[in-house]
Amino acid sequence: MEMIIQGRGYGKTKRMIELCAEHDGYIVCKDFETAQKIAKRAEDMGLDIRFPVSFGEWLGRPFWRAGVRQFFIDDLDLLVKHMIYRAANGVPIRAASATENGLTEMFGEETSDGE
Repeated sequence: MEMIIQGRGYGKTKRMIELCAEHDGYIVCKDFETAQKIAKRAEDMGLDIRFPVSFGEWLGRPFWRAGVRQFFIDDLDLLVKHMIYRAANGVPIRAASATENGLTEMFGEETSDGE
């Protein structure tokens, strides 16, 4: 899995759109409004992608049954926050821990510059 780690506005979503168009999967993003923006951006780039799905839709639906083969997660950090909030049923999380380099170990290859 390719990890794209960059600041806001440096091309992460653009790279997700390019990968999705190349590999025919679904982009998973924050919400429906973001999905609309991503779909429009892909159209403006001249790329054909499936309409993105929101975090809530993705977490609540068994996509494997529909024959979906792969996903492209836009803003993984926001997905993790969404999942924690949802699992905690709105109760604030006071603290959390993570293993050093845990995301890299979990997901494999890291690409900081989007290349």
